[in-house]
Amino acid sequence: MERLTKSAARITGAADAAVKITDAFRQLRNGCAKPVALECAMTTWRDAAPFDRPLEKALREPVEIDLDAIGAAARILGAARRPMIVVGVGALEAGAAVRELAEMLQAPVISSRNGRGVLDSRHYLSHTMPAGHALWKDADAVIAIGSRLQTQRQHWGTDDGLKIIHLDCDRAALARIAPCDVAVLADAAAGTAALIDKLHGVNAARVSREDEMAVLKAAFDKTFRQTVGPQVALLEAIRNALPDDGIFVEELTQIGYVSRFAFPAYGPRTFLSSGYQGTLGWGLATALGAKVAMPDRKIVSIAGDGGFMFNVQELATAVQHRIAVTIVVLNDNAYGNVKRMQQENYAGRTIASDLANPDFVALAEAFGARGMQVNSPDELSRAIAASFEDEDGPTLIEVPCGEFPSPWGLVQLPRQRGALSA
Repeated sequence: MERLTKSAARITGAADAAVKITDAFRQLRNGCAKPVALECAMTTWRDAAPFDRPLEKALREPVEIDLDAIGAAARILGAARRPMIVVGVGALEAGAAVRELAEMLQAPVISSRNGRGVLDSRHYLSHTMPAGHALWKDADAVIAIGSRLQTQRQHWGTDDGLKIIHLDCDRAALARIAPCDVAVLADAAAGTAALIDKLHGVNAARVSREDEMAVLKAAFDKTFRQTVGPQVALLEAIRNALPDDGIFVEELTQIGYVSRFAFPAYGPRTFLSSGYQGTLGWGLATALGAKVAMPDRKIVSIAGDGGFMFNVQELATAVQHRIAVTIVVLNDNAYGNVKRMQQENYAGRTIASDLANPDFVALAEAFGARGMQVNSPDELSRAIAASFEDEDGPTLIEVPCGEFPSPWGLVQLPRQRGALSA
């Protein structure tokens, strides 16, 4: 487990249980958020010992901020003409500070799939990766907040005309991908707030870029509709039915790839993604966890037919525990992404990508869940709204579909500047 978790320990007896449990919670609550592991033999559970170290002792400890690094970052951003902010999962608790920084600098905020919602998609400075790629070539300074900045540095490229600031609470992350001009070890919210304080002394008044950003948003909205219109129409149907604070769980499916840049996210932790791990089949199980954690929120999980079958048995869990999630299954009777790759790369020859599927509506009903089938975006939106009226268990909505247009031209974006970073 040491290779998979932030920390791993074994409880060998009742006497050391309190210490190791408290330390596990301390690890969870401090630094970069990662899982921890504890192992305990079943026979050990029979032992008794006093628990004299309450978990309150494992409260979050603030990361000491390097104010010299903050000052250096402020000087770079204060002098920059076309600064940019990139946010990832580490910035989810820093939304207010990120917005203040963005408006102060008039800097577009580019969110990775795990950073969606840090800045509301309706804000004029909030953009997703395709727009960020278009802006990258002219940026003269970028600050990554809680983000690896991996795609930008390794694929979009860097050069001497771009200053890079990396702010993260994980020391190892600051140098993992490539060196940066200024590394700031800090919690995202506190570090960004400190940076804002420093910028008051070095940042000149900025002209609003609202008109420019509105034009950029409109241009990419048009591009999305022209390139992957069928996926966008289905995503709009989901967005229209889902409340502003509802939670959308994406999957490794053709509509899922499009959702990363075309599904509006209005707040942090309302767009859940497995990130670059690419965990096919994670969606249903994750949606159940999200609903249990946030029972007052509406949850929509999308899946392709192949990915859904990876964890179909969790329908039984949802029914047994009356977990009200809405699962949208896009059914093309294939591993659609794999099939397209085979067709494009191997002269149309395919293998092991076509699927013999069950009747998904009947399957849901056999588990005791509610099952529906729809055939258009409008029908999908109405079906989702109807599913929200039933808080007694899960609803599966099947959407039969054919081959979708490829999203890869908007996902795998070419180099914009410089040579490959070290």
